[in-house]
Amino acid sequence: IVLPERGFDKNNKDHLRIKEGIEVGNGLPTLATSQDIIDALEKSGFEVLDSFDANRNVHSEYEVPWYDTLNGKFTLSGFRMTRMGRI
Repeated sequence: IVLPERGFDKNNKDHLRIKEGIEVGNGLPTLATSQDIIDALEKSGFEVLDSFDANRNVHSEYEVPWYDTLNGKFTLSGFRMTRMGRI
Protein backbone atom coordinates (compact mmCIF):
# COMPACT_ATOMS: atom_id res chain seq x y z
CA ILE A 1 0.00 0.00 0.00
CA VAL A 2 1.41 3.32 -1.04
CA LEU A 3 0.68 6.79 0.27
CA PRO A 4 -0.23 9.45 -2.27
CA GLU A 5 2.73 11.56 -3.37
CA ARG A 6 0.62 14.68 -3.59
CA GLY A 7 -0.95 15.98 -0.42
CA PHE A 8 0.61 13.78 2.28
CA ASP A 9 2.83 15.69 4.68
CA LYS A 10 4.80 13.51 7.11
CA ASN A 11 5.26 16.58 9.36
CA ASN A 12 1.51 17.19 9.67
CA LYS A 13 0.14 15.61 12.88
CA ASP A 14 -3.34 15.16 11.38
CA HIS A 15 -1.92 13.38 8.33
CA LEU A 16 0.08 11.04 10.60
CA ARG A 17 -2.96 10.39 12.81
CA ILE A 18 -5.08 9.44 9.78
CA LYS A 19 -2.29 7.31 8.29
CA GLU A 20 -1.79 5.42 11.55
CA GLY A 21 -5.55 4.96 11.92
CA ILE A 22 -5.67 3.37 8.46
CA GLU A 23 -2.72 1.11 9.30
CA VAL A 24 -4.16 -0.06 12.62
CA GLY A 25 -7.78 -0.24 11.46
CA ASN A 26 -6.93 -2.35 8.42
CA GLY A 27 -4.11 -4.41 9.93
CA LEU A 28 -1.57 -2.98 7.49
CA PRO A 29 2.18 -2.57 7.78
CA THR A 30 3.62 0.93 7.82
CA LEU A 31 2.48 2.84 4.74
CA ALA A 32 5.17 4.43 2.59
CA THR A 33 5.35 6.71 -0.41
CA SER A 34 6.19 5.25 -3.80
CA GLN A 35 9.57 7.01 -3.71
CA ASP A 36 10.35 5.35 -0.35
CA ILE A 37 9.58 1.97 -1.92
CA ILE A 38 11.66 2.66 -5.04
CA ASP A 39 14.58 3.80 -2.86
CA ALA A 40 14.34 0.64 -0.72
CA LEU A 41 14.23 -1.60 -3.80
CA GLU A 42 17.27 0.10 -5.33
CA LYS A 43 19.15 -0.02 -2.02
CA SER A 44 18.45 -3.79 -1.96
CA GLY A 45 20.04 -4.20 -5.37
CA PHE A 46 16.97 -4.16 -7.60
CA GLU A 47 16.81 -2.09 -10.75
CA VAL A 48 13.46 -0.30 -10.99
CA LEU A 49 12.60 -0.14 -14.66
CA ASP A 50 9.21 1.51 -14.42
CA SER A 51 6.72 2.79 -11.86
CA PHE A 52 3.41 4.62 -12.08
CA ASP A 53 0.78 6.25 -9.91
CA ALA A 54 -2.36 4.08 -10.07
CA ASN A 55 -4.40 7.00 -8.73
CA ARG A 56 -3.43 9.36 -11.53
CA ASN A 57 -6.40 10.21 -13.75
CA VAL A 58 -8.86 8.28 -11.58
CA HIS A 59 -11.36 11.04 -12.09
CA SER A 60 -11.09 10.86 -15.86
CA GLU A 61 -14.44 10.03 -17.45
CA TYR A 62 -12.71 7.22 -19.35
CA GLU A 63 -11.33 5.39 -16.31
CA VAL A 64 -13.02 3.50 -13.48
CA PRO A 65 -11.52 4.48 -10.10
CA TRP A 66 -9.98 1.61 -8.11
CA TYR A 67 -12.37 2.35 -5.24
CA ASP A 68 -15.50 2.28 -7.40
CA THR A 69 -16.55 -1.16 -6.14
CA LEU A 70 -16.49 0.21 -2.58
CA ASN A 71 -19.09 2.86 -3.42
CA GLY A 72 -22.55 1.69 -2.44
CA LYS A 73 -24.97 1.62 -5.36
CA PHE A 74 -28.51 0.34 -5.44
CA THR A 75 -27.76 -2.33 -8.03
CA LEU A 76 -27.58 -6.10 -7.59
CA SER A 77 -23.78 -6.04 -7.45
CA GLY A 78 -23.39 -2.81 -5.46
CA PHE A 79 -26.16 -3.22 -2.88
CA ARG A 80 -23.94 -5.11 -0.43
CA MET A 81 -21.73 -2.01 -0.07
CA THR A 82 -24.65 0.29 0.86
CA ARG A 83 -25.46 1.03 4.49
CA MET A 84 -28.57 -1.17 4.29
CA GLY A 85 -26.67 -3.95 2.53
CA ARG A 86 -24.06 -4.12 5.32
CA ILE A 87 -26.69 -4.70 8.05
